[in-house]
This record gives sequence, structure tokens and C-alpha cells, in this order.
Amino acid sequence: MGKILPNRDDIAALPGRRSLLTGATVAAVGLASSTRAAAPAKDGGIIKQVVHNPDKGPNSGTHALRLRNVSEWMFFAGHSAIGAHGEILFPGDAIAQMRWIWGSLERLLVQEGYSLGDVIQLKMTCIADVPMPDRVKFLEIVGEVFQGQKVMPVGSTMSVVDALALPGMLCEVDITAAR
Repeated sequence: MGKILPNRDDIAALPGRRSLLTGATVAAVGLASSTRAAAPAKDGGIIKQVVHNPDKGPNSGTHALRLRNVSEWMFFAGHSAIGAHGEILFPGDAIAQMRWIWGSLERLLVQEGYSLGDVIQLKMTCIADVPMPDRVKFLEIVGEVFQGQKVMPVGSTMSVVDALALPGMLCEVDITAAR
């Protein structure tokens, strides 16, 4: 099971501010009961409002976002460390693959007129052979990628599977962006 990623206010409340692993397991959407965040963040025309689950503690992270004024959505699925010629990049190095994936996603977002601030949801998947310290590092990488954002994306589970589509793929990321 994965851990949720705290939003910016939650990170500020955590000891050492770098601890991204406090919080409960993720329940990304479909919360039956919630409370509204005090002040929604406005990024351009879109309004993002963090919705907190009253059954979770105040440092449990972003379980849901309410979005208003969305004009466009973009979905990125199965983004992995595969090069332009179909080769697996950084074979055997899950951390390097994950860092490359996030760099590639950011370049793709920019190419399409989006930014990391437009990312509203993320999901990471890794194979079972990826050791727990690397999985923890994945969460730290996400914290680095989204550092400074007004509102963190809705966290999602980190799925662990037996294998991904191609031998040598150790991890992949799905994101949803809106603006």
C-alpha cells in the first residue's frame, strides 16, 4: 500500500518538513463525508479547493480536490522510462527511472501548455522487485517535484504489480492535469 502525499499546508506542519510518509493510506476520491478547505487556491482560471476527510487527521494529505472553472483536461497514462527508440532507460535503477519519468512528464506538460501546477492527480506503479527503500524514495521524489505548488495533487495509491508491459520497466506514472 502507498502513502498519501501531504498538501503544502500539511507539509509545513510535519516535523522536519521533509517527512512525506506520515498520513494514512490513500482514498483518493469518492469520500462520502468531507469538509471544505478554508481558502481555495486559484491558478489562472481554475479554482482548486482541498477537501479534507473528517475521518482522517489534519496531516493526512490531499484526499480530494474540488475543481471549478476547468476548461480542459489532459490524461497521461503509463509514462515509463522508455527512450525514443523503445529502449529501457536506466536498466535496474528504479530511482533513476522514476526521476527520468518525472522530468519527461514535466517536459511533456510544458510542450502541451501545462505546468506541474496543473496536475491534479497522480498514480505510481512499480514492480514487486523494487525494494521498499526505493518506494519510499519515489514519494520523496514526488515531494521534490511538487515542492512550492500551492495545492498538491490528489495522492493515489502506489500500486505494486508482478510485472509491467516490458521487461526492465521498474515503474510508471499516470497523471491527470486540468486547467
